[in-house]
Amino acid sequence: MKRIFLLFLGGTFSIASIAQQLFTSSGTYTVPSGITSVIVEVIGAGGKGGNNGAGGGGGGGYTSGDYAVTPGSTHAIVVGLANSGSGTSSVTSFGLSATKGADGISLTNPQVVGGGGAGGVGTGGQINTTGGNGGGGYWTYFGGGGGGAAGPVGNGGDGGNTIPWTGICQTPGGAGGLDGGAPAGAGGKGAGFSDASCNVTDPAAVGANYGGGGGGANGNGGPAALGANGLVKITFCTPIGAPTGDTVQAFCDSATVADLVAQGTGIEWYSAATGGTALASNVALTNNTNYYAEQISEPCETIVRFEVSVEITTIDLGTTQSGTTITSNESGAAYAWSDCTTDQIIPNETDQSYTPTITGDYAVIITKESCSDTSECVPISFVGLSEQQNSPRFKIYPNPATEVLTIQVTDLINGASFKIVDQNGKIIKFGKLNIGETKINIEEFTNGLYFLKIGENDTQSFKVVKK
Repeated sequence: MKRIFLLFLGGTFSIASIAQQLFTSSGTYTVPSGITSVIVEVIGAGGKGGNNGAGGGGGGGYTSGDYAVTPGSTHAIVVGLANSGSGTSSVTSFGLSATKGADGISLTNPQVVGGGGAGGVGTGGQINTTGGNGGGGYWTYFGGGGGGAAGPVGNGGDGGNTIPWTGICQTPGGAGGLDGGAPAGAGGKGAGFSDASCNVTDPAAVGANYGGGGGGANGNGGPAALGANGLVKITFCTPIGAPTGDTVQAFCDSATVADLVAQGTGIEWYSAATGGTALASNVALTNNTNYYAEQISEPCETIVRFEVSVEITTIDLGTTQSGTTITSNESGAAYAWSDCTTDQIIPNETDQSYTPTITGDYAVIITKESCSDTSECVPISFVGLSEQQNSPRFKIYPNPATEVLTIQVTDLINGASFKIVDQNGKIIKFGKLNIGETKINIEEFTNGLYFLKIGENDTQSFKVVKK
């Protein structure tokens, strides 16, 4: 059972989504609006130490449980007091009761160390523990320590026995017993003396809040100490609103629960609006499916969940080739075709299909909804390109070329000048042709398509490719 125990000395408060109400005196608890379950803890009062070298008082008992409640319902609270009444704390509507530790007593036989009061008992809860017994005193000389109150961790510790008198009075009395976990209190020490001749009292200590037993008195005017009063503590979760965020969350290709986003504390995701088990972060999301976020502030959970609709866009990046035409397999999207050699978008080519005009590698960039992705490059080869541009008196090779483009002519009938122009119409290189071979260095050119123009008036134009 997971619990959170917080120190608090009165009233109502909340940390995150946890609220507590502590009763240090009897009263009525009214369940707040929206609260349907509570944790109730009950501690009995601590016993008083005995007089004249007597035992310490026993620690109060402890009981607690978790209970379903109705908002607006009332519950009678009884808080045991150490110095009056029975000292028992109870919430009868839940069947919880924790008795007071017994008072310490004197035993007249000076050779016996004893008289400690028995610890109180908790009953009716899911956790029931017993207060520590008071430690033994030594009659007319030293007091025993008070027992510690029981708590949620375990029973209270017994108070320490004092020592028998050996002719020297210098002893502090019996030690107080440890508590059984907050909000239980420890026992108080017994009375002793701080000098050897029994003149200066080392006083008994009262039991600590809540439910600690008091220390026993010494035999020379050092009084016995009271135990601490009991307590009823009620802890409950205040309603937590649903997380917030985007009600529609879109993803490209694939996503997992870890990719979902909601604002809140300790977000957990579910596949249903109520109930079910939280989804692991690596669970794959499904398109057109709703998921539900809940925020957790231990030990409290949301009352309501936040619904998110998931949209996952997948793009078919496959292509189909027919001759020199490439067609994207994804329909109904936006397309942009690119030259893989130059890594440049081809202007005005936005159809689902594209037919290149020169040898090269080509890909399509597909945009669908808010997602975009690029296909693999598709190689297109124009077999016989050089032959189409060549004749017995005119040849261009190699084409495509990497470093040197050779132009071979047998006459200059069409003019002796040449220029190479890029796709934007910019002249990159120009010069004169020779009869025979003219070699043009294109190593510094950027990979891509260019146009070789022959003659003063661009009489002839040929496509050449730098790769």
